[in-house]
Amino acid sequence: MYVRGNQNEPKLLRQEVSFVDFLIKEDKIDKDGLIYVGGEPKEKSDVKHLMLTLMEQTRGATNIVTIKSGTVVSYARTRATLEALKRNGVRVREWDDSYLDMLGGPHCSTSPLLRDPN
Repeated sequence: MYVRGNQNEPKLLRQEVSFVDFLIKEDKIDKDGLIYVGGEPKEKSDVKHLMLTLMEQTRGATNIVTIKSGTVVSYARTRATLEALKRNGVRVREWDDSYLDMLGGPHCSTSPLLRDPN
């Protein structure tokens, strides 16, 4: 990430590759506390895992909601991600998604339908 330096020359501000790397560096999250969509890859450039991850994401793997500490509600169709959550001690309440594809998911369903204007 760059910012404008002296005489409008670019000045390097951050060298992190991703937002997650930045959060780890800033001690906002612990690296060992990350649970990846599709589970953690076994090797650095695993194309099969990348394809699985993309499919999981397309199926709504991150459309989850925490209902209490250590418990989430998630689509039932994101099998690899659910297994990764369970391996890490997260209790998963699976949501049958057959009727939700066009209506939103567990996270979207927790948004209020009506807000008090006052």
